[in-house]
Amino acid sequence: MPHIAREDGEHFVIPAYRDTLSVKKDSLLKREAHLLAEQHGEFIALQRKNAEQYEIAFSNEAGYLLGESVWHYFQRPNDLIYCEALAGTTQAVLVVVTGGSVYLDGSFPIDSIADELVILRTQQQHHFDIYIYGDVPIAATLTADKFALDAAAINSFTVLDQPLFPVLPKYRQYRLDPVDVALASMGIGVLPIKKMVVIGAIIVALVGGWYYVTNRPPPITYAELTNPYQAYLNTLAVPDAGQQLAAVNNRLAQLYTAPGWQPASVSFSSESRIIQASMKSTGMRTHVLFAWATANNATVTILPEGLQVALPINVPIRTASNEIMPLQQVMATLIDNVSYVVPGNPVTLAAIRNRGNYSSADLTLNFSNMSPSSLDLLAKKLQGLPLVLSRVNITIREGVFSGNIILQALGS
Repeated sequence: MPHIAREDGEHFVIPAYRDTLSVKKDSLLKREAHLLAEQHGEFIALQRKNAEQYEIAFSNEAGYLLGESVWHYFQRPNDLIYCEALAGTTQAVLVVVTGGSVYLDGSFPIDSIADELVILRTQQQHHFDIYIYGDVPIAATLTADKFALDAAAINSFTVLDQPLFPVLPKYRQYRLDPVDVALASMGIGVLPIKKMVVIGAIIVALVGGWYYVTNRPPPITYAELTNPYQAYLNTLAVPDAGQQLAAVNNRLAQLYTAPGWQPASVSFSSESRIIQASMKSTGMRTHVLFAWATANNATVTILPEGLQVALPINVPIRTASNEIMPLQQVMATLIDNVSYVVPGNPVTLAAIRNRGNYSSADLTLNFSNMSPSSLDLLAKKLQGLPLVLSRVNITIREGVFSGNIILQALGS
């Protein structure tokens, strides 16, 4: 079960997956955490295990880690077994810690507890502090109906007078939060721009105060503090490239609802935020297309090359980020993400430009014979990256898409 609820409404989570991550560059650690979260759950808890490692747990819901909370309550022994019978049920809370890491936690049928613990009898290197409450099948010495470890594997054995689970504290460090929130709380992947500005302001104020106290002329004129990455933030103050591509794909699906008409090619410019579609008839007259356009907030224009439908695309501006990734890392992440959808090496680099406090790269992403569902997956792979979408060009044949996407990648 994903969690155990208490009578007070609080619940403690049994994570779907635990792992140990090596300490590395923040951008790489953040990327690895996001990739694992896509597979194992969007809520994580992250703790520093030692100088080289982080311990990370994943779940599909928020809450507090059960195993780590119990372990912390008992002052984090290296090896621990805790078992508590849950009142009014045939279940028991079981937590096992080995070598300072949670090995097992959850709610189990009482008659299966011995089976869960039997493997510990083969691990002679551990010395467990054991705590039990209620009628559970664990004892200090082996009996016909009780499980016990060898005496050499027991450091201490305590029978509690009161149950722990109803009053187990909620420790902040073991709360499962959304990935970015949890990483930011550890200072991972966050560029401290605000902190830099505040420190700069304090320094200016102290210098100004010193001059004021010592009455040294001439009067000081203070330069206005500006964010050194403001140009970078201004360039990214546009809709997310992946969300724009997803909106283009949705408009394509809408075009297929025009009775007797199909799109032959489409183009989208982020500057105009309008998708232009060249339409071909499958036997229907033009008045049907005009009527469909009126009902779908579209416009139809008759051109020498045929009929063209224009549809607006409205995607909100992305949320500003306090992080700036290295440009090489941005491009490498883009190439890796795209490779899941488009085989080969479809990303072409046109130019890299130094823009002062940041750099940009012009990229073209080519694709062919792509289905609508694959285009939607490609859009998801672009989301969240510091990319600016310039243009999308698509040719349609027999329901599959070929074309290119022109992007600009930004980074340090």
